Amino acid sequence: MAPAIAVSEGLAIHRDVFDQYGPITAWLQGGAVYIFGPQLLTIRLMTAVLLAVAAVLMLLLAREFFSTLSVPILLTVLWVSLWPGRSVEALTYLFLPWPSITFLVLQLAASLITIRIVRGATDQLGLYALLGMITGTAVMTRLNYGLPLAL
Repeated sequence: MAPAIAVSEGLAIHRDVFDQYGPITAWLQGGAVYIFGPQLLTIRLMTAVLLAVAAVLMLLLAREFFSTLSVPILLTVLWVSLWPGRSVEALTYLFLPWPSITFLVLQLAASLITIRIVRGATDQLGLYALLGMITGTAVMTRLNYGLPLAL
């Protein structure tokens, strides 16, 4: 929460305030805090939105492999019902603002774009550019996860 508040007040990550991960998640959270106010609920709601986006991307990714809609919906519902935040004390760990969630969204988007490139989508150049931007952003989100994704 401290990096998000610092960013919303104009401070810089790794220069003015410590954050052990990359600056992307703190920038997103800082934008939310700037718009909606410095409350923990703001950060948790932003995390919930990122998880919802991850679920939609997971559904789209599963649709690339199955011809019917029922199996992707079942897989997505299964993921939502079993996500790791539900395996620990819900009041303590529910919707923690982990950079891993931001990375998950970027990783799913990169996977979806890669599949569409391999399958011969029409706008190859635009997809390659978008894939490069997403991969670069993922590296800045979590370096230890982003570098293997880039390779």
